Amino acid sequence: MSKAIAPAPAAKRPADLASNIVQVLREELAQGIYKPDVLFTELALSERFGVSRTPVREALLLLERDGLLVQRERSFGLPRYSAQQMADLFDVRSNLEPYAIRRIVELLPAEQIDAYVKWAREVLQDIPDHAAYIQAHQRVRSALLQLCHNPFIRNAIEMFDHQTAFVRQQTLRHDDIMALSLKLTHNLLDALARHDADAAEAAAEATLRAAHEAIDRLLADTPCYSG
Repeated sequence: MSKAIAPAPAAKRPADLASNIVQVLREELAQGIYKPDVLFTELALSERFGVSRTPVREALLLLERDGLLVQRERSFGLPRYSAQQMADLFDVRSNLEPYAIRRIVELLPAEQIDAYVKWAREVLQDIPDHAAYIQAHQRVRSALLQLCHNPFIRNAIEMFDHQTAFVRQQTLRHDDIMALSLKLTHNLLDALARHDADAAEAAAEATLRAAHEAIDRLLADTPCYSG
C-alpha cells in the first residue's frame, strides 16, 4: 500500500504576510533605529521580505492608518510633529497613563505587582549603552501596560507610544535624558512595590512630563523631526 502523501501547507494569504511585515516594522520603529528622513518603498520592502508588492502595500497602509508612517509621493516616511501637535498628544496621554497605572495598583493582587517589580528591576540592571537601555525600557514599559485592566485604555496608550516612539528613542540616546528616564522608572517601580496608588500615579505623571520636555528639546534642536 502506498503511503499517503501529506497535503502541502497552505500558502500564506496576503493579509497574513502583511501582518508579519507590520509587526516587524512596528518593532523596528519602536526601537528608533531609523533616521528621520528614511523612506519606505514597496519595491525595497518586497525584496527585503521576499514577497510581492501587494502585502507590502497593505502593510504600509496599515502603518499609515495607525499614525506610524505618512505618505510621501510614492513612498512612506516617518511623521513630523509640531510642538503644538506634540503638546496635544501628551495632553491625551496625561489623562490616560497615570490613571491606568493607578488602576493597576488598585486592582491587581499584590503578589502579581511584586513579581513585575522584581522582574523589571532585573531587566534594568547593568545597562551597558543607550541601545541596550532603549530595549530594556521598552520591555519594562510594555510589560507594565499588559497589566492594565482595561484593554481599550491599554490599546490607546500603545497606539500613542508607537506614534512617537521613533522620536522618544532618539532622546534616550543622550546620557542625561537616559539617566533621568532610568531614575523616574525606578521611582515608579518603588511606588508599585509599596502598592501606593497615589505615588504610582504621580510617578507616571512625572515620567510623561520628562518625556515631553525631552521631545520638545529634540524638535527644537533637530528640525528634521518637526513639522
